[in-house]
Amino acid sequence: GAATALLEFGREGKPGGTYLVWAACGAGKTEVSFPLIADTLGRRQQVLFASPRRDVVLEIAPRLARAFGEGCVTALYGGSGGHNKDVPLIVATTHQTLRSYHRFDLVILDEGDAYPYPECRMLHFGVERARRHGGKFVYLTATPVSWMFAQTSKVDIVKIPVRHHGFPLPVPQFLNVSPWKRRGKGLRIQQRVLEITGELLKKPGARIFIFVPSVALTRLVGEALRSVAGRDPLKYLDASGVQWTYARDRDRALKRERFFAGEFPVLVTTTIMERGVTVPRVDVLVLEAGQEGVFDASTLVQIAGRCGRSPDHPTGDVWFISSGVSRSMREARAQITGFNREARRKGYLRENLD
Repeated sequence: GAATALLEFGREGKPGGTYLVWAACGAGKTEVSFPLIADTLGRRQQVLFASPRRDVVLEIAPRLARAFGEGCVTALYGGSGGHNKDVPLIVATTHQTLRSYHRFDLVILDEGDAYPYPECRMLHFGVERARRHGGKFVYLTATPVSWMFAQTSKVDIVKIPVRHHGFPLPVPQFLNVSPWKRRGKGLRIQQRVLEITGELLKKPGARIFIFVPSVALTRLVGEALRSVAGRDPLKYLDASGVQWTYARDRDRALKRERFFAGEFPVLVTTTIMERGVTVPRVDVLVLEAGQEGVFDASTLVQIAGRCGRSPDHPTGDVWFISSGVSRSMREARAQITGFNREARRKGYLRENLD
């Protein structure tokens, strides 16, 4: 499998080299790297696990600590401290890699296509410079971008088209309507969108991520939903059951934990929650999904990938709602159905999907 291929890449005699692991969202690509990390640490070498997103670092550091021991791992991100800790495995945001110089024998870049990494040459330089001469480089991603393939022209790419539980990836449904109308300083959510939300909330333990294209819209959509909570079709939704968040929200971490714990059912968010977040029983709505400046194909694939991740709840609903169907919406759906087709062809999907 992919883990064995990666381990062999780490053990091959020749120095240097780059490897790309292209995995379906939620296919456990982080865990695929564990045997390689263990092997590298066993040789008393240094490992960097980097991601552009602080949220991803915060989620992955405890998993690595559980796998390799608390004393082996430290997490570095803006304001974290811990820079002087002498440990063999560093989990860091890509910004923090600028402090390292030819230090690591193995560099793993998770979600290298996430903002701000692709457009920032300084971060590319920092991550590359953190690797020792002759060190190995691994990309882990669900949504590779063209420059990764350019970097990996000399090595194999390994694909993981299915999640561990063997269910197909949820395929986005399109709803071709404008999701809201302006009303004074606020919004009125379109009736069909409210009906879909109401239907999804009838599921036991329901939780819904509602993605919107701007920070301002998190509050506007959140308040619009609160204003109709308790009335059909949101009869069973309490106004306090709707929260919203964005990158600079001081309570973002707390809201995320409370949402994960099922303390409230609806979280309106920007794309900040598109990655590194696993919430059981979650369904997903993307409002104004056709705004390609925000919702490009890889972002939409990542957002859809929030759904159906848990083995206990391996299915769910994803809706892309927009007044027009964009090329990115079609591309995202095609990539997801492509993974499902490949998984089915290779016999990875469970036969009985009841």
